Amino acid sequence: MNVVYSGFSALMESTIAASIVILLILLIQSVFRKALSARIRHLLWLLVIIRLLVPVFPESSLSIFHVLDYSRTFQEKLWHQSERAELETIVPSQQLSKSPLPQASITEEINAISPEEGELLPPKSFTETAAAGTVPLVLRIATIIWCIGMIVLLLNLLLFMGWMARLRKQLLPVSDSGVLAVLDEVRRHYKIARNIPLYTGHSTPSPYLSGLLRPWIYIPERAIREMNSAELYHILAHELAHYKRKDMLWNYLGSLAAAIHWPNPLIWVGMRRMKGDRELACDAYVLEKAGEEEAVAYGMTMISFLQRYSATAEPRGLLYFSNPRGRQELIRRITMIKYYKKGSYRISMITVLLIILLSAMTLTNASGSPISEPVKANDKLAEAADFIRYNRLDRIVKAADFTFEAPSVLPPGFQFAEGTLMRTKTSELFERVTLTFVDKRKGQQQQFLLEAGTFKGPEKMTDITIDNIKELYGKTTLEIEQKDLTIQGLKVRRINASIRGDIKDSSYLWERGGVSYRLNSRTAKLLEQEIPALIASMKLPDDKVKSSYINKDLLTVDVIQGEDLKLAAAEIGAAPKFPLQVSDFTVKYSFMTKKLNFSAKNASARVLLSQYESKASGNGGNTQGFTLLQVKDDGQFETFKANRQAIFNRIDGGGELIVPVSLASMNGMEVLITAPYNISPDLDPGKMVTERTSYFWLDSGVCYQVVFNTGQVKDRESVVAALIKIPPIQFKE
Repeated sequence: MNVVYSGFSALMESTIAASIVILLILLIQSVFRKALSARIRHLLWLLVIIRLLVPVFPESSLSIFHVLDYSRTFQEKLWHQSERAELETIVPSQQLSKSPLPQASITEEINAISPEEGELLPPKSFTETAAAGTVPLVLRIATIIWCIGMIVLLLNLLLFMGWMARLRKQLLPVSDSGVLAVLDEVRRHYKIARNIPLYTGHSTPSPYLSGLLRPWIYIPERAIREMNSAELYHILAHELAHYKRKDMLWNYLGSLAAAIHWPNPLIWVGMRRMKGDRELACDAYVLEKAGEEEAVAYGMTMISFLQRYSATAEPRGLLYFSNPRGRQELIRRITMIKYYKKGSYRISMITVLLIILLSAMTLTNASGSPISEPVKANDKLAEAADFIRYNRLDRIVKAADFTFEAPSVLPPGFQFAEGTLMRTKTSELFERVTLTFVDKRKGQQQQFLLEAGTFKGPEKMTDITIDNIKELYGKTTLEIEQKDLTIQGLKVRRINASIRGDIKDSSYLWERGGVSYRLNSRTAKLLEQEIPALIASMKLPDDKVKSSYINKDLLTVDVIQGEDLKLAAAEIGAAPKFPLQVSDFTVKYSFMTKKLNFSAKNASARVLLSQYESKASGNGGNTQGFTLLQVKDDGQFETFKANRQAIFNRIDGGGELIVPVSLASMNGMEVLITAPYNISPDLDPGKMVTERTSYFWLDSGVCYQVVFNTGQVKDRESVVAALIKIPPIQFKE
């Protein structure tokens, strides 16, 4: 039964899309009513028919639904309401298991939102999952009403077709040789080889064409008796024009679409307008074949027909119309006939190109990222904070707002660790750079820093250095010694801070090229000869220095510009998704990090983490947002899917956290949804930390994870659906 509910959800999505197309066509017809020919006016409705009856459409950046923000589906809401209900009711929190693992650091919390392998559990099929889902009562009632209405209308259509077949048997074939001669003349003029039977009788006062596979024409007996051959020619020409234009097929497709989408009143408005435009187009075809000189006579036939048969019992059937606005449509037709110009029925090449463009806009779904253009190196992706961390010297050099030198020779055992850029709150420029070097033999405990910036002179830099030392050591009694040195012809000031003769902090200050430098060896015991060699090697970084100052193991690396994202793609091993905006959420910050908490296996794999927040964030103190993570898949998604569980590392030292997942479908993509979980339950016995829920999917070898904190984003499924539709980023040199 869930298939029926899902079908109704898909129908709602389709009918909303078609409604948008209908409104667009009505707008085009209104604005360009004098420029559009009758044939083009009718041809535009084919876009609506296709939109109503075709279930799947390609995605395009030209789609009108980009502008209209048409990116969510009712089907997704249905399934994920069911899945969420299943998780929250069937899976109790007591089932979350744990096993001992080494203590994880608090800094790893940012990564503790991704799973890996676990014990195999019996896999559960998607059919079983769907069957277990609960569908909202309102949706159930709406689906039942829709099904009943659709069945009634489809049965009515079938009964009508049967009634017309029986009616044909009751009607009399026309035997009048004069009338048949007129019919043959029209057939020859229209190059119709098929013999189309002509019937007469008293069933209705209006002529019509019937039969999709075996067409036949009805003409009232009174019309045959009272109308002359010229008037009969016009009527038969109109009906055979319907045959030539395949209007019977249009009519059945329109009836089928209306039966399926019957709850939408705009569909009925569109179908009624389509019928009126069909008659206009049919008149235009007749006049195109007959010539402008026949326009007046053809129009007079209409008026004569109206005068003769307007008092019949069925006014709604007057001359090919079967709706209450028949007289208004008749006025439209006579007006078109009056001003008809030969050749206007033809379609020009420009018109063909415009129709193709309109089709690309209306017969495609929205796709792609808000970054529709390829990303360039200098494109700004996120707002830079006052502190940026990079793992490569070349990015630091490009991002800094001044030129600085770096050591080309390092003391034995030392290597580049990271570089940071800083700016003051009153400045937009990054005028301070810090390069950190660590002794790879002794780890982070042994490091020295090189700072460069525009400190406005050595005296100012001296004051800053002394203030920093005092702030670091607090009330401890310090002995601060300043001494001016000359190293390789460069004036250098040394500042030593000692406690009872033991040097705790040593800084070397100098200035060159308008840039102030400070070399600090607070935690690294550099030899006296290493300091002068280090300072003497200072120069503007060349390609060799830049290429050697890269640390691929840095925990977090900020992604600010297009070049950062390109480097991130190289680290991941695939082009990532990076929309600047998703629904109402805008990217707040992004950085590369490690796959620490996906699993112990391949923990060094790089992950792109992006945080999105809405404009309403901060109101009432509750940030509205979500986190998107991307990593090259190493089989973890299929493991989660088979095991029906995701595994996270608890940051409270409790070991593994095993969280049940369920399988859903979004935009044709399999999505795993976790039960709500907390990665630090022992550190949060009062449940002060908000629980989170993760969504996983696999696309083109990349495993994506979206993390929502409980109570933040109301319509999570629409956000995930939008992210699934967004293609990977493209780069442009």
